[in-house]
Amino acid sequence: MKKVLFIHNSSNEDDKQLVTKLGFDSQKLQTIGVDFVKKSDMQIWTTVGVERFETISQSYLQNTALLVFSPNISVPNAEEYAKKNSVPSLHLQKGDQNLSGNNLIELMQEALDPLTIQKNLSNFLLNKSYLSKTHKGEPLIKNSGLIATSVLPFLTRQSTDKKMLAELQKKNHEILKNGSPANNIEQKLTNLLQFIHSHTAVPEEVNSQLSTYTYKLEHAGQTYNVPWSVMQAYDPKSAGNYDSTMVINRLKQDLAKVNASDIIAQKLLSPMYGVLWNNKHGVSTEYIETLKSSNALYKEIKYSDKKESNNHCFTIFSKNNNNQNIENVC
Repeated sequence: MKKVLFIHNSSNEDDKQLVTKLGFDSQKLQTIGVDFVKKSDMQIWTTVGVERFETISQSYLQNTALLVFSPNISVPNAEEYAKKNSVPSLHLQKGDQNLSGNNLIELMQEALDPLTIQKNLSNFLLNKSYLSKTHKGEPLIKNSGLIATSVLPFLTRQSTDKKMLAELQKKNHEILKNGSPANNIEQKLTNLLQFIHSHTAVPEEVNSQLSTYTYKLEHAGQTYNVPWSVMQAYDPKSAGNYDSTMVINRLKQDLAKVNASDIIAQKLLSPMYGVLWNNKHGVSTEYIETLKSSNALYKEIKYSDKKESNNHCFTIFSKNNNNQNIENVC
């Protein structure tokens, strides 16, 4: 069990979120002043009140395998201890309080074992290759095997290249914060529809004496709840049923444009029949606020935190007959 020391500012609201996401009992921590949680192969310790003196006791630093620093505190003696004793350090960034607890743990594991980055990248490449299809819709198993036998050993050979590992860690950190970037119009459309769906009430719940304000939109075998503004913006009507295929095709046309987020946001915020309040029925306040910021909507379109589903697995990084390290990847 490796000892990890998380140094944070106990009076900072963002740091309080980090403490909670790592699994600490905030009330207990405030009462006894120091506590630890066990995560994976790590024992993560933290204490309160460090910000008052900007120093930490040597007893906390001893036998530490990793020091994790919040971006909201400066503790020079801990920095000096890490440098003097060659203890790895992880400096979290502003906004990291929005990461999940699992993602924070993953960052710590990477800092403890740089090979973790290589494993994650290998897994990503394997999945992407296996998810690619031939013209008949079958997985390209041959190409996946090529990655398994070629890319993985290459990455392992690069383990001493600190510059490359630093770049990989930086990129992985960006992906953890933003999600996996969409590479084509279909992925962007899925991200957009998932965002809209997550902030829209089901049609049966939002009705008035005059009309229904939310609708079910079918695409690629999935059903998404969407507000009136989506249907009306991409298939304007004064009466009759909306054409879902037309709505999808026109959304794709907008998503292909350079300023897609601006165009889509303006359309979805435009008054329906000249009445702006219609657009607010059946959607969350966060949805409306996101549409007001083209940058916020761009992130929803560009990035997805959900992993692609895949029913097929490879095995790398566990022990096989040749005593090689392989691990199951799905």
